[in-house]
Amino acid sequence: MVIGMRTRLAVAASALLALLATLWVPPAWPAADPAAAQQRAVQPLRDLDVPGWTAVVVQGDRVVARFAEGRAGGRPVSGSTPFLVGSVSKSFTATLVLNLVQEGQLGLDDRVDRRLPDLRGAPNGLGAVSVRQLLTHTSGLSRSAGLERADVVDDRPETLRRLASSLREVTLASEPGTTYAYSDANYLLLGAIVEQVTGTDFGRALRERVTDPLGMSGAITTSAQADASGVGAGNRLPFGRARPFDRGYSQSGVPYGYVGATPDDLVRYARFQLGVAPNTSVLSSSGLATMQRAQVRTSATQSYGFGWRTTQLDGLPRPVVEHTGATPGFFTHVLLDPANDRAVIVLANAYSEAAAPALAGVGPDLLRAAAAVPQQPMSPDPVLSAAPWVAVALAAVGLVCAALAVRAGLRRDRRRRAALTALAVLGVVLAALAALTPRLVGYGWREVRLWAPDLALGLGASVVAWGAVAVTAAVAVVVRTRRGRAAPPG
Repeated sequence: MVIGMRTRLAVAASALLALLATLWVPPAWPAADPAAAQQRAVQPLRDLDVPGWTAVVVQGDRVVARFAEGRAGGRPVSGSTPFLVGSVSKSFTATLVLNLVQEGQLGLDDRVDRRLPDLRGAPNGLGAVSVRQLLTHTSGLSRSAGLERADVVDDRPETLRRLASSLREVTLASEPGTTYAYSDANYLLLGAIVEQVTGTDFGRALRERVTDPLGMSGAITTSAQADASGVGAGNRLPFGRARPFDRGYSQSGVPYGYVGATPDDLVRYARFQLGVAPNTSVLSSSGLATMQRAQVRTSATQSYGFGWRTTQLDGLPRPVVEHTGATPGFFTHVLLDPANDRAVIVLANAYSEAAAPALAGVGPDLLRAAAAVPQQPMSPDPVLSAAPWVAVALAAVGLVCAALAVRAGLRRDRRRRAALTALAVLGVVLAALAALTPRLVGYGWREVRLWAPDLALGLGASVVAWGAVAVTAAVAVVVRTRRGRAAPPG
C-alpha cells in the first residue's frame, strides 16, 4: 500500500509539473507588436541590475532597433561606448588567421612546431597539432590549461610567446583531432603563430589587417588603446549586486578574449561577417563561409567552426552563427542570422557565472522577436546563485561549532569526548572539502576568486571556520582526556 501511494504521488507530481511547465512557456508575441517582444527580450538586463548595457538589432545595412541604458566608464552608454568583448575575440583571431591563409602566408594544416620553434620536440606532442585543430578546439589542450594562462596582466611584448611556450609542459587531455574541448590555450597559440608569421605583435597585426580596414575606429587591441579609450571598469555580481572590478587590461589575452570595441564597431563587424558589407582585402566570401561552417559537433544542437559556433535555436528554422564572450566584468554576445541578413549584438559591463544563462538568453530572444516566434526568457543559474550563500551559511555553522568546542574544552566534566572527536573529524572533512571544491569542478582558486568572488569568499570562510572547529574540538578532546587521567579514583 505504501508503494502504491508513493507511485500515485509521483504520478500526480509529474502531472502537476507538466501542467506548470505548459503554463510557464511564454506565448509568441504577435508580429504586429515587435517592440513589446524586444522589450521583453532585454528585460533580464534590467533585472540583473547591470550598470550599463546596450543591445542592437541589425537588418541588412540598417540598425532597426537599439537599446542602451545606464553608464559605462562614467558616461551614458551610447554607440561609441567601448566594451571588452571576451571570447568573441576568437572570431577576430580566426578572421586574421584566414586572412593570412588567403594571402598564402599560413596553411590550415601547418604544424604548430613549423611556426613556433619553442614547441619543437615538445614531450606532449603539441608540436604536431595543426592550425585547423587550434581553430576548432580539437588540439587536445584542456580547458584548465587555458584558464591557468588566461587573464594575465603583463604588457611585456614577450608575454604571449612565453605563455604559448609553457604549454609544452602540459599533458594533453586527448589525442589531437579526436575530441572537442573549448580552451583559451588554443587561441593563445594562434596569437603566437600570427606574431611569428607577421613579424609584429598580435594587436598591431589585428588592427592593420582586420579592424582598421573594416572601419572599426574604436577597436581596442593594445594596452595603450585600452588606456586611451576610457573603457573603464567592468562589474562583477557578487551575491547578485554589481560591484566595480578593474583588474587591468591583458594584452597577451587579445587573441582569445581582450579585444575591445564599441557597439558601432560591432555593427560594422557583423555586417562584414554577414557579407552585407564585403571587404575582400580582409576575407573573401568563401573565406567567410569556411570560417562560419560547422567543423566539429559539440552537442545535439551546436557545432564549432573557426571562432564561431553554429547553433540551432528553438523556434528558428535555420541555425545561427554566434559566440558569447566574457571577461571578469564584461559580457558580449554576437549572433548572425545569414539567411535573413540579420544580426544581434548584446554588450554589458557586468558578468558573473551565475548570471550567464540570463545574459546569454537576451540575444536569442531578440532574434526570436524579429522572427515573431515564441520567446524563451532565461533566468540566472539557481545552483550557482545559491552556492555562495550556502558556503557562507556553512562557514557560519562552523563558527558556531568552533565556539561550542571551545566552551566544551573549558568545562570540567569529562563527558562528550566521543562527540568532540566526531566534531574534530567533521571539521577536518568539511575544511578539506571546501578547500578542494574548486579542483573538484575543474578550476583553481585563482579562477574562482576572479570569476566568482562571492563563492571564493564563502569557501574560504568555510575552510577557516571548519579548520577552527577541527583544532578546537581536538584540543578539547586532549584537555578532557588529561583531566580524566588526573582525576582521583572514585
